[in-house]
Amino acid sequence: MKSSLRHEKPSIRKTGREAPGSEFDLDRRGSKETINDQGVSSAAAANPMAFDPRKMKRNSAIDVRRELCEKIHAKMQFLEEDTRLMKEAILDCVKDRDILMSEYHAG
Repeated sequence: MKSSLRHEKPSIRKTGREAPGSEFDLDRRGSKETINDQGVSSAAAANPMAFDPRKMKRNSAIDVRRELCEKIHAKMQFLEEDTRLMKEAILDCVKDRDILMSEYHAG
């Protein structure tokens, strides 16, 4: 099954420029900006902090991955703490059993 998002992406011509009519077709809006062979607009090359939707997708994926790793790490810490508490409870039960058995045999 193909994703519907695949059809929304603008196609790139062999010259490296975005397809006419796409949201990245800067010349269509009368701007002097151009897109080079690497797909970087002249404005983005002049200002590296400029908004670039291609980088946004990559950063979003990195952010999602980082958030997922943080959730997994938090869950692991919770499980480690829970395991430690369970071990302590078992040791307490064993101690109580030993005390009761010694009292039973003594009494």
